[in-house]
Amino acid sequence: MLDLVSGQQSVVSDREGGGMRPQVSPDGRWLVYASRRVADTGLRIRDLQSGEERWLIVPIERDIQDGNSFNGTLPAYAFTPDASALVIAFAGKIWRVDVPSGEREEIPFQVDVQRELGPLQRYPNKLPDGPVQIRHIRYPRVSPDGMTVVFTALSKVWIMDLAGGNPRRLTNTGRDVIERYATWSPDGANIVFSSWSPESGGRLVRTLPGSGTVTGLAQHSGEYVFPVYTTDGRHLIVSKVGVLSDTDRIRRYDIVALPAEGGAERHLTSVARPHDRPMFGETTVLHVSGNPERVWFTDPSQGVASINIETGERCNHFALDPVIEGHDYAPDTGVGYEFVPDASLSQALMRIARQIYRIDLTDIDLTKCTGQPLTLGYSGSGPAMERLSRYGGLYPSWSPHDGAAVFSTGTTIFRYAAVAPDSIGNESSVLDLTRQPAMSPLTVKLTLPRPRSDNVAALRGARILTMAGGDVIENGDLLIRGRRIVAVGKRGEVAIPDNATIFDLGGKFILPGFINTHCHETVSRTTGPAASAADSWQLRNYLAYGVTTCVDVYAHQQQLELADLIDAGQSTGARLLTTGRGLKWNEVVRSHSEAESAVWRDRRFWHTPLTKYYVAGNRLQQQWVVQAADTLSQSVVSEGLHFARDLSSITDGIGGLAHSVALPVFYDDMRQFIARAGTVLHMQPAYVGWNNAGAKPFSQYLATVDQQLLSDPKARRFWMRAALLRKLRTNLAVPQAEHTITRFARGMRQFVDAGGTVALGEHGEFLGTGYHWEIWAMATGLDADLALQAATRMGAEAIGYSDDLGTVEIGKVADLVVLEEDPMLDIFQTRSLSTVIKDGTIYDAETLDQIWPVSGSLPAPQK
Repeated sequence: MLDLVSGQQSVVSDREGGGMRPQVSPDGRWLVYASRRVADTGLRIRDLQSGEERWLIVPIERDIQDGNSFNGTLPAYAFTPDASALVIAFAGKIWRVDVPSGEREEIPFQVDVQRELGPLQRYPNKLPDGPVQIRHIRYPRVSPDGMTVVFTALSKVWIMDLAGGNPRRLTNTGRDVIERYATWSPDGANIVFSSWSPESGGRLVRTLPGSGTVTGLAQHSGEYVFPVYTTDGRHLIVSKVGVLSDTDRIRRYDIVALPAEGGAERHLTSVARPHDRPMFGETTVLHVSGNPERVWFTDPSQGVASINIETGERCNHFALDPVIEGHDYAPDTGVGYEFVPDASLSQALMRIARQIYRIDLTDIDLTKCTGQPLTLGYSGSGPAMERLSRYGGLYPSWSPHDGAAVFSTGTTIFRYAAVAPDSIGNESSVLDLTRQPAMSPLTVKLTLPRPRSDNVAALRGARILTMAGGDVIENGDLLIRGRRIVAVGKRGEVAIPDNATIFDLGGKFILPGFINTHCHETVSRTTGPAASAADSWQLRNYLAYGVTTCVDVYAHQQQLELADLIDAGQSTGARLLTTGRGLKWNEVVRSHSEAESAVWRDRRFWHTPLTKYYVAGNRLQQQWVVQAADTLSQSVVSEGLHFARDLSSITDGIGGLAHSVALPVFYDDMRQFIARAGTVLHMQPAYVGWNNAGAKPFSQYLATVDQQLLSDPKARRFWMRAALLRKLRTNLAVPQAEHTITRFARGMRQFVDAGGTVALGEHGEFLGTGYHWEIWAMATGLDADLALQAATRMGAEAIGYSDDLGTVEIGKVADLVVLEEDPMLDIFQTRSLSTVIKDGTIYDAETLDQIWPVSGSLPAPQK
């Protein structure tokens, strides 16, 4: 309490239930505040004259101390002017609570509300059956003669004529070799790149284009990142990190120099990534200018820097000011920025967030090591700049042949002709999006064959829980041809071809494969070649626990490469669908046309089925995005972290909330409103307590129950041990009396009964096994049948893939799980998996060894 006369502060109460929303009565006698009593929230009253304190009324509305309390931890309440009562809302009504007795009286009210809704942005999607169209290339670098371009795709290095034609592999290395970060020698005779394999680890290698052979350059194994030649061709400069496991987050890079012909490395400097910038981006990208003695790089903690490779003198030139005027830009720790000077240091390309800008440097003395912030903007206070990218851009570089600016989006390479620095003009307040590149964009057309089979498998004798209208088929037969279900029915009603492989599943149970509508695959977000390898232990983990489809709702573009490899059968794991990078607060959306460009990038360049509108901008900007998505028939999901934003998202037509509504419980008016609007709630009830206060202790309890995971052979096979230990050690048990998950799940049952759709995700917290916790948590209120529908049918509806996924029906993709026990009788039996089937391929759930249509053992994951 603060004494307004003396200024002294004193603690009135420090009870273990916390203290919220304190109110002092107008006459100064009473203090009322909210506190937690076991799993409930109530009001306590304190006589400030006598010091006596007790409960006034319990329960009231559940607080959100353990949630996202943007609007406070509890709804407000107030004394009447005469201090005789409190007026407070809880349980969906308004009450008058007598002071000090606590007797309550309902204050009746009724409000008729009519809301107009924007067009719902949730559209149907189809899983393609044809060849896998590659959606992402990385690091395009134009050759010194301007004739060819080298780039990375599908974890290999490719080369392609700029005049067009088909891309071709630079080497003939095998599937287990990862290739990244290719660069040309100044004379164009050689290409250097990084490679990694389980046998040899990380290497820095060189090849002569067309030879197909590689020569090692570095004397020691390591993760080599972004090698560059000095302009005189004498040295190679490269970032290097130690050998990592997939659970590590790269914290430090050593920048080293070595002779162009290979040899001993010489340490130049180190770059540390701050602890709060670990997740989504790549950093320490090296670039050279005309000075053969100096290399440029981006240091997340220091800004733009360079180092003299002969003397080791380091120069911190400038930091990027965290505000770019006119952009409403806030620093995004995930994507950061990249500075690429040209040979003359008179201009630079900058990747800021996901856009590419050309910057005039003629008035900036880059020979000075000032370390001062550089403000970029359109008000004339900073250097002249222009945005080149219309649909976003990554991997900027300068063409050594003609000085053109080069970057890529998806599989398209954009080139802008060289200009004099003084011709760079500051943008107007609204970007002119009619401007086109000075050279025709080059789209890389690269496909992989999708696994195809005409083989037929017959699954006989199981109890089939179709999840389609409550249909259950006792002693059923199910026929798979290739990747699709071609027949399903009671035993004897399905004609079994003579060439079918028959699997006797008598006594077992078949369900559709589980759909995780909110996962986060993090392996391919790290930087090193090994850490972003073609196989993800996380997606294998999901598949082993029956999750056949995983939707990452805030993904890095690199994950498109992993998703394509899985679709092509070159990697094993759950099917990965992504939104690409979310449309965040640092995205420049100052007009409807810019919103359309952002959505077009996801739809046409990244080919993602969803756009994530991630708490970005104001209401008008949100409506621009919705209108653009409506034009392109692109589904949109929002974050779902802030109740007021949630209401506006639902009203404007956002198709799904990735975290549910940010309230511990909502009443019939909200249930009816969301259900009628059609917005899907993507729930993570067990683990993520951000939006459903009190739910998280349930998962902490489950984590304690599942301590046997440490000794479970399946968990030891598919989990990174360090990651599993970290998860289990940070989840302490909470008494069951404090669990509120059941009341939350019952609220979801009321929402479903009102016509709403609930889908399940687990946020990437406990991977495969955690998804089962989500099912179990939901079943405490929804019952087993509806919880399983949320994991299957409603999940498919949420992401727009009902035509292909979510139920056991003819024509659907054969994504199935086979259980030993009946989950309808005991929901905990969802983990009694014996077999997982994805795209018609049958796997042993314990090992992911392939059983059909061909058999083969899955190599032990690299750890």
